[in-house]
Amino acid sequence: MDSTTILGVTWEPPERRFVYFDEAGSVVRTVPGVFLGHEDIPVSQRAEASALFSLCLHPRGTRFALLYKRAAQVEIYDRGANHVTDAQVPYAIDATFEQVGDEFRFVQEWITYQSCWASSGFLYALYSGDDFRTASRGTLGGEEIHVFDWASGRLVRKLHLDTRIFGFSVDEDSGWLYGGSLQDAGIYRFRLPGGGREW
Repeated sequence: MDSTTILGVTWEPPERRFVYFDEAGSVVRTVPGVFLGHEDIPVSQRAEASALFSLCLHPRGTRFALLYKRAAQVEIYDRGANHVTDAQVPYAIDATFEQVGDEFRFVQEWITYQSCWASSGFLYALYSGDDFRTASRGTLGGEEIHVFDWASGRLVRKLHLDTRIFGFSVDEDSGWLYGGSLQDAGIYRFRLPGGGREW
């Protein structure tokens, strides 16, 4: 990607999962992608499971990542939307589909990745881990940050925070992570281990 390209991610169909626009908003090209779930599940249900995600772009535009909110899955792509790798997430939580009569339907069980932030070396992902069935309505944010290597998708660190945050940013040069809380509208600052320069 460059300063004149806009990337969009669509709900359906999977044949047009990634859409590239020029600066005037015209579609330049589309790239197929995959949805969560296996091919025996109806596309509409796989699309519903895959509809909520965060999109993070590498600062130089060389890669981007999709972080799903209904499954613990982080997909890393190159600038042309070619799948490079799946990040090595620490928890195995797949999208759940239950058979109802003759059909499979998506059933949300877990709240997973809520937001993300990217540096040139690392992808930071805010993880919730809340049980959707018992969480309060509108539950957002989390207290755990997963740090992945952009090149390999390797999990390099899990950060445990003592406050639930929603949006966040990272200043690797100064070694601080800043997070906003929806509970008290506060802004919190967390010291990164090792000053944030070495994982």
